Amino acid sequence: MKTFQSIDDFLCEIGIKSFQENKDFFIFRIEDHFGDNDFEMSTYKHSFFELTFGIGHDVDINIGTTKFNTVENVLSFNTPYQITSWKVNSFEENSIGYMVLFNPNIIKSEYSNLDLYTTFPFLNLYSSPMHSLSESQKHALIKLMQTIHTEFNQNSGGRKSIILSSYLTILLEKINSIVDSSTTKKIFTNRADEITYLFENLLKKDINYKNKLAYYASKLFISTAYLSECVKKSTQKSAKALIQEFIIFKAKALLNQSNSKIQNVAIELGFVETSNFVNYFKKQVGITPNKYRKNHNIYNLYLKYYK
Repeated sequence: MKTFQSIDDFLCEIGIKSFQENKDFFIFRIEDHFGDNDFEMSTYKHSFFELTFGIGHDVDINIGTTKFNTVENVLSFNTPYQITSWKVNSFEENSIGYMVLFNPNIIKSEYSNLDLYTTFPFLNLYSSPMHSLSESQKHALIKLMQTIHTEFNQNSGGRKSIILSSYLTILLEKINSIVDSSTTKKIFTNRADEITYLFENLLKKDINYKNKLAYYASKLFISTAYLSECVKKSTQKSAKALIQEFIIFKAKALLNQSNSKIQNVAIELGFVETSNFVNYFKKQVGITPNKYRKNHNIYNLYLKYYK
């Protein structure tokens, strides 16, 4: 599985050359680069945000453990270090869609990294990665994305970053008004929530069976006792339970989105012996990784047949 630490590296992977000076933002019209040809992006993750919306697209997308198709005007979000894959099937004649890639730095004058997740909770890991839109909502978003795309490709001199930052903020605020707040996770109402968020962010970046609670506490410069206290207060779960959840979350995503051997999945998760991973997974999920993958594949075939 590939990990992209910069927007430029990701663009290069999908065949797009970037000549922009600003490395924290990019927007492109999907039809300009993929056309009518099938295109498949196998499992990957990256350090920035990815936001995609289009009209008249038939694209199969996997984000984390969620699988969906974009035919029904779906707006999708990919947060940093989420495991993702997608396959372009076809476009209608008058289809139009955009992908927006950005680092929080692009709007840092307005929001800190923590404020970004607080103000726009739909960007959090546990929020739904996709939302269906009404006719009026989809046209409003497309119009706004068209404007941003036009501004992005114009030479606005030293004010260009400010203009793009402003438009991106408007886009996020518009989405905020659309997305049902009940599907998002409100965070940072207190210090415990903030610590829990930082902990979860570390898990997203570096979840590994070998890493114990003390490892993450040291990364946050706090004691294991305080980390456990904060996580318990914020989630009503133990910190160790949250680590287990993230291990299983990543395991399921790898099993869902790749054909990697169970041995390779185990290695990526930090298990020395494949048998230890199989036993761990079965204890948490109730079935073996092979059985889980088989059930998932059968379900996907069912969806494809009846779609």
